[in-house]
Amino acid sequence: MKYRLYKNLHGTRLSLIAIAFCFIPIFMFGQTTKNPRETTDLPSDPQHPMYGLNLYIPAWDEDYETNLNWYGSGDIDGNDTINMADYTSTVTSTDPFNDGNHRGDTDLDGDVDAADKAIIMNYINGGITHINKWELESETEKTNHLENALAIDPTSEIAAGSSGWLCGNYSNQTFINFNGVYDINNSIFANGNGTNLQYDLAHNGIFRIPIRKVNTKILPDIGHIINNVYLGDPNNQDATEFGNKIYFEPQSDVTQEPGDYSLNDYAEEKWYGYYEDENWGWQHGWRSLIQYDLDATPIVGSNIHPDLVTSWTPFDQVTYPNDSLHEFPGDTSVAVNGEPGNLYTGTVYSHSDVSTQTNDTTCTDVTYNVTRSWEGVAGAYDGSNTPLADHDQIIDVEDTTPPTADFESNIDLEYYVGIESTLNSSLFGPPTNIQDNSALPVDSTMVENNGQVMGGSCDQVNFVYSHEWDVNDVCDNNLPHSIEAYVSDNTAPVRDGDGNWTDNSGLEVLVTTDTVSTQNPDQESCEHYTYNYTVTETGTDVCGNFTDFEHEPQQVINVAPYRVPDTPVPDNDTIYVPLGGDKHPDSTGWAEWIDPEGGPVTKDYSDQLIEEDQIHRLYHRTQFAEDPCQSSTDTAYHYVYEHKPDGFGGNQTLTNLIVFPNPTNGEFSLHFNKTGQVKIDIYNLNGQLLKETVYEIHQQNRIIKMNISNQTEGIYILRIQGENGVAATVKILKSDSK
Repeated sequence: MKYRLYKNLHGTRLSLIAIAFCFIPIFMFGQTTKNPRETTDLPSDPQHPMYGLNLYIPAWDEDYETNLNWYGSGDIDGNDTINMADYTSTVTSTDPFNDGNHRGDTDLDGDVDAADKAIIMNYINGGITHINKWELESETEKTNHLENALAIDPTSEIAAGSSGWLCGNYSNQTFINFNGVYDINNSIFANGNGTNLQYDLAHNGIFRIPIRKVNTKILPDIGHIINNVYLGDPNNQDATEFGNKIYFEPQSDVTQEPGDYSLNDYAEEKWYGYYEDENWGWQHGWRSLIQYDLDATPIVGSNIHPDLVTSWTPFDQVTYPNDSLHEFPGDTSVAVNGEPGNLYTGTVYSHSDVSTQTNDTTCTDVTYNVTRSWEGVAGAYDGSNTPLADHDQIIDVEDTTPPTADFESNIDLEYYVGIESTLNSSLFGPPTNIQDNSALPVDSTMVENNGQVMGGSCDQVNFVYSHEWDVNDVCDNNLPHSIEAYVSDNTAPVRDGDGNWTDNSGLEVLVTTDTVSTQNPDQESCEHYTYNYTVTETGTDVCGNFTDFEHEPQQVINVAPYRVPDTPVPDNDTIYVPLGGDKHPDSTGWAEWIDPEGGPVTKDYSDQLIEEDQIHRLYHRTQFAEDPCQSSTDTAYHYVYEHKPDGFGGNQTLTNLIVFPNPTNGEFSLHFNKTGQVKIDIYNLNGQLLKETVYEIHQQNRIIKMNISNQTEGIYILRIQGENGVAATVKILKSDSK
């Protein structure tokens, strides 16, 4: 930025040649731009330089971008950074604002070096987040500051001819330098928006002076754009009054009055910001604040924007301390409960208190309220206008804290017959060390509570006896406490040698028995009939305490089946099988056995041929039985006499078949009286085929030797099939004892 000597704001009028015309339509400078990359969030910190862009313009204190109390940047060395170099520069014997060595926008508090030093150091140390504002109060102070700023602003030195700039460009650059633009890189002033000479964005808001853009006309009747700034004394804050503003030509820094070259016919003041439009949403753009007819007498505003505040209400901005609530004893001081803040310059507040606290040892000694009446006076700078304000702050103090005390501990008691006589008011002592935050008298009472329920149930011997204490202060804040004796029956019943059960409670004992057995539930298994068992007796009292008494283990031993006598015939009697009859026990009769445990009985038999001739065969038959555990020793013996047919058919190969020995220990022979081919199949009693063999019977050898030694003991079935389908079935008993 170029530095030059101060130039008088109130200079001479410029000629038509010195001013860049604005032949382009005026509406070009009222454009808006929408930026989809931005959020709709506005700066929320009131100390932010761009705070308040929602167009709320308090005419008496337009902070930051609309600031009436202007202030400098503090950037004394002009490097856009506030640091120790700026701090050192403020420690001089000369005025850094007017000595010609510093930039004219750098004074911070009104031409006082020592104060500037303190402000910058506070900023460097992080005590403040921004440089404080100027406290310029009068029109004269503000006018002087504006003149100083315009004197070093280089906008007016840009040549219209070589730059190609028009009046709107000068107005916009001045607005950028003085007022500042929020989010400027996304605004309508960003580079590339159609100007021949791009805007200088590096010094955005450097002067912190809230100027406006003004649409007007130059002679003869040509659209033109200049700037203005609102001054206004503290007691003359009407933002609509034409005389409270300075209009100046940004191309020359010369002030303009109605009828001057750059201010004719009308003046429309415009505000720029980032705002929400009901049709277009959030956008950057210009909005009209107020319009003036410069040919009228007097000049008054019209088409005033509804958000432009036009009256001085210094108490609108005051923030009052909140009502508060404290636990006794509570601190009702201003230091703790707050005082009015954000005061307009010259506003003073005082207060008076009215308390409902008593001193009569009642609850209102410690529970009361204080009404703090704040009275504000906004003194006038000219001594004529003195607005007043008042506000009541309610400070409540209450005692909700109950007393404290020490109590005896709970105890556990085992029930015994007669314990009731010991459960009385003397069982526990009273509370001790009773204290209360009020230091006032405390009352304590006790009630006995016995949870015993008579009637022979567990509640008669298992219950809680207690002392219920209530300790109360004068505000009935209650400290309840229960000291409890837990009476319980944890003793199990006992059984004497005679089998009688008793309990310490003297109440009923329930006796039950339980049998634990090794018996297999499968009735086909031996363990179903031979097993051990143990009987356990359990005595249980009314509270579930129990004792087990286990009897000596017992054993159940299986008994073998026994035979019903003389079945199917008396022992050693003979059963005769008629010619063509079936000699199997299913036809001739089985012996009967009975199992004492009622279990299943398996029966079988074996025949031993002891005699044979052409007309009969005589067998010695043995019938035997077994249960799942063992064989019966009661065996049936008798004879079977079988008639043989007279002669043999030509193809009856299987007639006169003899199996010997039977029973066998594994080896046996089959004797045939005919020749031919036979097929012999051996099955077990489950019907499983064990062996299948085909033999040729010759005249020289009609005996076939067989061997089932590798099979277990039991009955096996031989199915013998001869030629032409003739077949016979023979059972053979394998017994290792044979």
